[in-house]
Amino acid sequence: MSSTTTKIVAEYAKSGKSSCKKCSEKIDSKSLRLGLKVWDPRGYDNTKWHHVSCFFALDSELPVFGVDSIEGFQELTGSDQHKLKQMVSETDQVSTKRKGDDESKSERGDLKKLKTDEDKKNRQDKKNVTNEKIIAEYAKSGRSSCNKCSEKIESKSLRLAQGFENTKWYHLDCFFPLDTDLVSADSIEGLSELKSSDEEKLRTLVSKGGQSSKKRDGVDDTESKRGHSKKLKTDEDKENGQEKNNVTNEKIIAEYAKSGRSSCKKCSEKIESKSLRLAFSSWDPRGFENTKWYHLDCFFTLDVDLVSADSIEGFTELKSNDQEKLKTLVIERDQSSK
Repeated sequence: MSSTTTKIVAEYAKSGKSSCKKCSEKIDSKSLRLGLKVWDPRGYDNTKWHHVSCFFALDSELPVFGVDSIEGFQELTGSDQHKLKQMVSETDQVSTKRKGDDESKSERGDLKKLKTDEDKKNRQDKKNVTNEKIIAEYAKSGRSSCNKCSEKIESKSLRLAQGFENTKWYHLDCFFPLDTDLVSADSIEGLSELKSSDEEKLRTLVSKGGQSSKKRDGVDDTESKRGHSKKLKTDEDKENGQEKNNVTNEKIIAEYAKSGRSSCKKCSEKIESKSLRLAFSSWDPRGFENTKWYHLDCFFTLDVDLVSADSIEGFTELKSNDQEKLKTLVIERDQSSK
């Protein structure tokens, strides 16, 4: 690592959200922190922050430097400037003892590491790394652009992203020509929040993507096709079973829609703002509540087994006429099921 490719930055932490890259502990707000800043090939400065003591423990990872080369040094308090001068001096004395063969080996190792890191980043830009999470959502505005074709992504249209810290969004059709290796559609974050039609479309595209990548690798994908088809059928059966049987782990919620952005899982139409909507809500293993909203009329076309309207969460918060309407629908459902 050389000083031409790496800058050292000193500043007081603006918040308590950053973590030390050495010890992984939080860096307290307003405490002095040091960073190694390098230019990322993806087009931005990448700074790795450290506690002061952890920074100087990096040893061979540090470039040769003096306090005058530390960006932000002049903005520090006098006591912190003095502290840094002492630590730089001590580090310099230790590094001087290691000159010669050890220093040459270290430089060669650092250069090799830099090349390896650069190669890894280039492969990430080329390949859609399998360890990254994939996100699906409807575009919140029309400001984002597709990372493949550079065209704008229309507001409220379905878009997909690789899970970099700086998320790269794609049109649905642009995403799947990438060399994407997804085990299943269920691994896509946000899948359960999509309209049923979009959810099925994604499952189909993931299935086709998995088959084509196996062909490129020269592997017979016949079993893969059977496996994907079987999984699609199983997923479809599960979803139908949930709608028909009102899974016991799910609770039913009633409320007035807070906005006009939610869609009915039955008919896929928008649910108007402030209109009464009902939902099945269950705990997702990934750590959040998974809620599927329905129009009132669409909800009661499902085979819902309700003991009473009073068992619906949020029932007491509704207007009296909506409470009466719900009670009537529950009674009618109970009678028809008998």
